[in-house]
Amino acid sequence: MSSQPILYSSLDRPLIDVPMEDQSESAWDEFQELMSLPTVAAPMVNIEPMPVTLHALLQYCQLHGRLYPNPQEWADLYSLMEDISNGHVTMPPPPPVSNLSWSTISPRTKRMCFHAHIEWFHQCNLLDSASDFLVNLQESQWVHMEK
Repeated sequence: MSSQPILYSSLDRPLIDVPMEDQSESAWDEFQELMSLPTVAAPMVNIEPMPVTLHALLQYCQLHGRLYPNPQEWADLYSLMEDISNGHVTMPPPPPVSNLSWSTISPRTKRMCFHAHIEWFHQCNLLDSASDFLVNLQESQWVHMEK
C-alpha cells in the first residue's frame, strides 16, 4: 500500500452522513405542541402605497392581450375625463372614438387613442384616477387581441 496522501479536486464534495431520525414520535409531539400554541398577529405596519407610473399602467392595460376597454367602459372612462377636466384641469382631454365610427376605425388607431387618453391623465397628474377606474374593469370589459 502506498502512503501517499489522497488529493481532492475542487469538484469533490465531502461525504455527509445521512441524517437519521430515531425519535419520530417526539418530533411529531413537538410539532403538535407548536400547532396548538395561540397565533400572534403580526404588528400592523403602515406602508404608503407606491404611486402609479405611466409605464406600469400601460403594462397593466396590455396584460392578457388587452387592447382597450369595450365601447361602454371607454365611454365611462371618457366621462370621468370630462368630469375631471371641468374646472380642475386646463388641458381638455383628447376626443373619444365615437360609437358611430367604432366599426370603421382600426384596432391600432383605437389603441393609440386609448394611450392618448392615459397620457392625458398622466400629464394632468391624475394617473391614479385612471388606474382606479381601469383596474376595476373585469376581463370581459376589455377588447383583446385576436388569437
